[in-house]
Amino acid sequence: MGKKIQAAILILLVVLASLGCIRETITDVPAPEVYGETSPQISSVTEEDIAELRTEIAELRTEIDELKAVVELQLTRITELEGEPAVFSQESDPMALSLAISDVVQRVQPAVVFISAETGMMRLGSGSGVIITQDGYILTNNHVVEDATKLEVTLPDVPSPFDARLIGTDPMTDLAVIKIEGNFSPAEFGDASKLRPGHLVIAIGNPLGLEGGPTTTLGVVSNTERSTEVDGTRYYDLIQTDAAINPGNSGGPLLSLDGKVIGINTLGGEAENIGFAISANTARPVYDALVVSPHKVFRPWLGIGFRTVTPDFAAQEGYQRNTGVAILSVQDGSPADQAGLMVDDIIISFQGDEVIVDTKLIKMLWSHKVGDEVELKLLRGGEEKTVIVRLGERPEGL
Repeated sequence: MGKKIQAAILILLVVLASLGCIRETITDVPAPEVYGETSPQISSVTEEDIAELRTEIAELRTEIDELKAVVELQLTRITELEGEPAVFSQESDPMALSLAISDVVQRVQPAVVFISAETGMMRLGSGSGVIITQDGYILTNNHVVEDATKLEVTLPDVPSPFDARLIGTDPMTDLAVIKIEGNFSPAEFGDASKLRPGHLVIAIGNPLGLEGGPTTTLGVVSNTERSTEVDGTRYYDLIQTDAAINPGNSGGPLLSLDGKVIGINTLGGEAENIGFAISANTARPVYDALVVSPHKVFRPWLGIGFRTVTPDFAAQEGYQRNTGVAILSVQDGSPADQAGLMVDDIIISFQGDEVIVDTKLIKMLWSHKVGDEVELKLLRGGEEKTVIVRLGERPEGL
């Protein structure tokens, strides 16, 4: 949104400037001859004046052509920027930034809900969610709704809660979909792949069960493609941010400045100013899978245990490469086993894209479907090998 506004302002200034030049030139032109009656001003015009005027008109035409090129360039840039997270300079344009954030919050806040989960007579806890469709499908965290026998959803400025039903869950990404009945204002997914460290983001949720509607916090993207382990489960493709994500924020949206959902807030770090959100590029396909029967994610599987190769680990194991993903185990009968992958192989590329860390491997793997054939390039004992693996379906419980 910020870049579009800046480009639009530039175009407007260009047009106004060109109009100003034309107006000044027209003002300087002598009064015309009217049906044979020559004005006193015209009679004083010399051949030199006419030649000078023609030169000025020619120069003005050249300037107008140049201005047209500038306008076309800016219009092209606006088209290229479609869908990019908006970027503002807080130092040079603080008022525009403040207004943009306020506008985003006002537009998206009606889609941010408070979720209360109960089992029997015992309340389990609460969290947040974001309405994705007009008919009431809500994306939230699995840990917010897991094992609940009763779910209630409260909307901002709506006093009575809605009964909700669980549609599907995906513990591996800590995502779940629930549904309420009615007609609502949904939020819209954005493209998290465009995020860069330093981009401003907005977190909205219901921390600590505070009354009075959702809470908004502002922060920056600290990094992307993070992974972290919680209670024995490792989560991948996380956006790290310093926007406050407190208990109760879980399941709420992380927004770009154009109001698009680029992440689902999932947990705060153990240290201050560290929070994580599940990337929208991971969340969206999970959501798409959960809303249709059989309401589960069919996740592709290689059947290997692995870890990122670091210089220290490479020295310890005697590897000849300091980056990549080392295979620690191969499950019998798995796709990796059938393709001939071995322990101590180092995966260095996946479908032609370089693999440096395990989070990259997981992200690329999850971008494919069960049954897809993928090309892996390996380093085995100092020799590069290329293998084709047909991806299987991840077994239940793994």
